[in-house]
Amino acid sequence: PRGRLQGLRTRCVDGLMFPAGVPRRASTRCRAKSRTSCACPRSRKDEDLNLVPVGNSPEAFAAVMKSDQDKWSRIIRDVGITME
Repeated sequence: PRGRLQGLRTRCVDGLMFPAGVPRRASTRCRAKSRTSCACPRSRKDEDLNLVPVGNSPEAFAAVMKSDQDKWSRIIRDVGITME
């Protein structure tokens, strides 16, 4: 399996998630605060470690999560990784 994973690039993604049914107004307000935090110089200090705050929309974040799920599901299946 190691040879088949050669050249694989990974990333770490963190995000704020709300349970279904949270009013859009509440999540929008929280997202606005998050964007403000992502834009402050203190948050930007870790960019040299490839930790880049984004502060995108719920739809954009959902697309990232879906893309990652598709990618890793395919890799797990192709390589034959199983739970012990």
